[in-house]
Amino acid sequence: MHRSLILFVSILACAQAAYQCKDNDGKNVDWFVFYKLPHLYNMPDNRPISNGTGFMYFDVNNKNWKLMPEGMDSPNNAVYYTLQQYYTSNKNTTFTYLYNDEWPDSTTWSNSSGHAKGVTVFDQYTGFWLIHSIPKFPSVDQFRFPSNAHYYGQMGICISFNYGSLSDIDQL
Repeated sequence: MHRSLILFVSILACAQAAYQCKDNDGKNVDWFVFYKLPHLYNMPDNRPISNGTGFMYFDVNNKNWKLMPEGMDSPNNAVYYTLQQYYTSNKNTTFTYLYNDEWPDSTTWSNSSGHAKGVTVFDQYTGFWLIHSIPKFPSVDQFRFPSNAHYYGQMGICISFNYGSLSDIDQL
């Protein structure tokens, strides 16, 4: 009985600490896709769309595009909830890697490099890979949607993985 309780508590702790893509309610999902709409001045009744932060979303559980009521700059969306895991992670025990060909607070970029932007966060059990097209995003210290990303449309996909699948990804 004592061993079963220890095993149950250990499994529960691992499940709660799992790094995964999050949906718009902060719940774990296997994957999601977002499309940040371009800045549309002619939509004054919809603030997120008219200010360039409006976005559409779908995931493994909801496979139809849905226009979200709040913008990408809000702390109530899948990208925010997913990245909060990076911001609150123990960097000593978690593998984190942020990459972007246009870094926050930088005025330089490469026109000869790939258009590569993303975030990976893994512990010894699970992780996620968020691939996106948002320039100067994310910042390394807190969630901030960059003002220079309002004008054009942007896209992203987040995929949850277990640790064992990393060797399969490495072979691609």
